[in-house]
Amino acid sequence: MKKLIAILTLALLLTSTLTAYAAETDEPKQTTGQTVADGTGSISDTALTYKLIDGRELSRKDYSQDANPAIFNDRWTRGMYNALYQTHIDRAFIIPGNGENRFNPYYSYANAVAKDYESRNTFMSVMADMSKAYYYFFDAEPYTKGYYNYPDYFIVTVGATAYKLDKATLDTLDAAKDLTDRDKIILFNRFIHTKITYDRKSAAGIEKVFTAAEPVKGACATYAYAFQYLCEQAGIPCVSVSGDNHSWTMVYLDGKWLNCDPTNSKKTNDGLFLETVRFNLKDPQRLAFAQEILVPGSTK
Repeated sequence: MKKLIAILTLALLLTSTLTAYAAETDEPKQTTGQTVADGTGSISDTALTYKLIDGRELSRKDYSQDANPAIFNDRWTRGMYNALYQTHIDRAFIIPGNGENRFNPYYSYANAVAKDYESRNTFMSVMADMSKAYYYFFDAEPYTKGYYNYPDYFIVTVGATAYKLDKATLDTLDAAKDLTDRDKIILFNRFIHTKITYDRKSAAGIEKVFTAAEPVKGACATYAYAFQYLCEQAGIPCVSVSGDNHSWTMVYLDGKWLNCDPTNSKKTNDGLFLETVRFNLKDPQRLAFAQEILVPGSTK
């Protein structure tokens, strides 16, 4: 009992210290000897060993205050936003310490408690939509206590894709460095069509697109995902979108989200930089949530 009290006391001290730190910076704090995970994104030189799950949703701060309030409801919560957003902005600090299971034992992950299992699984789609250069997963720390009381508790882990890119792709990314974002998008769209031949029954993966000696066959999702990957590599916020049996992307450019449909932009740029498209969105709430993770406040 004394040991438990000591651990909980330490957790409270760490929480208050790191909360004060969060007011000064929005990067993970490097700590010495920290063993209790408090959700604030700190990185210890010692592997963390304890976290009591008591229903609280922990993060470095409430990032959701910067997001469009319209994206939140009883299913899509602020706690879920904070858990994903903190991992997203801390990924450069998290990934180097990852083990084989994509879990960094030295990082204190933010956490949320979903409404139910279905809500948690639905939220997984947001993580898939917002990135093709990184992969995000639901998880729980192996050292948590009290998980059985909150089975819909989760953290978000992150890893980087390790695609092998051919010389043409690397040269294209290099050529884009000095261009405006608009010109980068035009370049990427043009390049995509040298790597993919449309076939509505095919679905080549991103790595195959960028390593095959000849153009690969792929349907709309192949075009969209490959295009999104290039945009991410160039620092352009981009999400994949679906609706009416079609997939395309939206990019954040000049202060707003614009539709870019590489599948239908082979000969001209007619499918790029559109404010509206003829396709009906499959899930507008899901799209807005992903957009708000990438650019908080962008859908207001």
